[in-house]
Amino acid sequence: MSVQTMARNATLVDRIEMVEPRRLVSRLLVIVMVLVACGTGGNASRPDGLVADTYEASPDVRLDVSLDLADAADARPETGVDAAPDPSFEVVEDVTELPEPTKGFSLFDLTAVGSIRSMWASQDDSVWAVGDKGLVLRYDGYDFVPVAPVPTLENLYGVAGAAGTVVVVGAKGTAMAWRDGRWTDLAPPAAAADLYGVGVLGQDDIYVAGQGGLILHLSGGQWEQTETGIDFDLYAIWASPTGGVFAAGDGGSVLELKGSSWVRQQVGTPVTRFRSIWRASDGTMFAVGSYGAVAIYNKLVWKLEVTNDPSEPPRDLYQVFGFGPDEVFAVGSGGIVLRRDAKKWGVQTVAGPYNVTADLRGIAGRLLPDGKRQLFAAGLGGAALELLDKKWVDRTLGVTRKLFGVHCRGDGEVVAVGEHGLVLTYKGGRFGTITSGTDANLNAVSGDFVVGDHGTLLFWSAGSFVVVPTSTEEDLSDVWAEGDSAWAVGRAGTVFGAFSDHAVQAGFGSARLEAVCTTRGGAVVAAGAGGRVLWNIGQGFQPVATGTTSDLWDLMPASDDEVFAVGDNGVVLRCKSAGCQRIFDEPTTFLYGVGGRPDLTLAAGWAGVVLRLDGGEPKRLETGCFSVFRAVAAGDKGPAYLVGDSGTFASYEP
Repeated sequence: MSVQTMARNATLVDRIEMVEPRRLVSRLLVIVMVLVACGTGGNASRPDGLVADTYEASPDVRLDVSLDLADAADARPETGVDAAPDPSFEVVEDVTELPEPTKGFSLFDLTAVGSIRSMWASQDDSVWAVGDKGLVLRYDGYDFVPVAPVPTLENLYGVAGAAGTVVVVGAKGTAMAWRDGRWTDLAPPAAAADLYGVGVLGQDDIYVAGQGGLILHLSGGQWEQTETGIDFDLYAIWASPTGGVFAAGDGGSVLELKGSSWVRQQVGTPVTRFRSIWRASDGTMFAVGSYGAVAIYNKLVWKLEVTNDPSEPPRDLYQVFGFGPDEVFAVGSGGIVLRRDAKKWGVQTVAGPYNVTADLRGIAGRLLPDGKRQLFAAGLGGAALELLDKKWVDRTLGVTRKLFGVHCRGDGEVVAVGEHGLVLTYKGGRFGTITSGTDANLNAVSGDFVVGDHGTLLFWSAGSFVVVPTSTEEDLSDVWAEGDSAWAVGRAGTVFGAFSDHAVQAGFGSARLEAVCTTRGGAVVAAGAGGRVLWNIGQGFQPVATGTTSDLWDLMPASDDEVFAVGDNGVVLRCKSAGCQRIFDEPTTFLYGVGGRPDLTLAAGWAGVVLRLDGGEPKRLETGCFSVFRAVAAGDKGPAYLVGDSGTFASYEP
């Protein structure tokens, strides 16, 4: 911690005055949301990022304020002049009737992930999927989220892992390892050859197979090309510490590594293309491929089996996976999903309803701690299925959770935070995620600080998040960074001073607080339930007359001594310490976020509503959609970014 921060902290602690909360009578606002997703021609090319707040206070702004919230904590009335029922929302079936989006507004579809080519499951971690243009997704228990972008846009065809390392391989000799939250280029020597399969025994014991019979082995930090004696493509390789190493590919061949030599076995017909191979813990092995070819190794010999696929010719199979020798699955083209019990293969029911005939390329699953099985399949066009109640039903890939906060950094990165610990990043047209280390909902992000439910406070340091102790279970709703310190507010009315290694409870009131910021002149402002705005210029928080009882959800600086405040009933206020001026309202509108910079300030909220606040009277922008926006941010230049429900992520640059 810097000397300046330590001095600021000591002063803050010396001057804290805890006050008894007064009882707050407040109503609960329940919003039933119906979301209609609508394309605007602004889809992202692929998933990544972190972002800087334009309005960071100068370093001499102090957090050491004696707070007096008791006098400001007047109860919110049950009803008021601004009270309005939740808006009724009609689903629009014909999106062609929606207004044309404002030029410069783009809505990204975070579920348009692209084609999946292979899947792999770590039994103690998660399920991974790889695909076109450097796509790597990881199931985090809720969504298949984009991992931090691979430093390549080549198509990826194979994925496997062991010992804390996940390796992906693809076109033009691509081989990358994911370790400790970052990617490492393994740089195999055959840069021109496509790599299709990978087997991982350890961090430094990796086999890859590919074009022209190529098999490479990484050991001791060095790659070695092993002689296979074949020149046709190999599409799969399986490696296990106790079961040896096997490869499969064109010509109906399966290769086994014996000592330092590869021994070829003719398993299928000369025109059979084996695309996947899998081994059970007891040594039973399975290979699947073209025209429904399946083969089983019974620990003595390989033999072909019948799949009972009614299609003629049988559909191609692309990947095989099992939980044991008596529970094996295979997927392929035309929606084919096969299951083999101890005796025979059978076609599985695909309920869909939309992905019934999807071209599936990957399948993987794992056993959960409660003994249940978790199994997914995915393929071309991002089509995916999940096995539920013995039926395969549609599964959405990509981010579907709510995003509550967004922030822009000076280096052009953007970070959004949301439900269940989600931290989504965006930079250079690619999305990614960062592991937060928490399952709590994350409600806001500013500078290097993130806050969330149950007193969650995170600080970004040296490439990862550090959990900062807060000694509270109160949900923290907003944070405003000032260099290496920040202000945070909670939904029980608490104001905190936040630092990189601890938080200080700076005051307490009984009114729910939802937003905090500092003016460019250094005043600290908080807002929340019942139209409450509290202003602090160094002598404690004082209430500001707002003229509304509508809940206020967000704040941002408007000038040296003013802030914008937005909230229910479409209220937009321009506030000073002496009072607030209402510059916009719309009884059927809910505004949840406001942000940007002096030349690009946006307020956003319910049903696709976006207002531009800079340049005179508020101006409504046509977004062409009914997404629910929760937060807005912009850097010193470039677009403003908006995030919200169901993975909503949008940009606006006039």
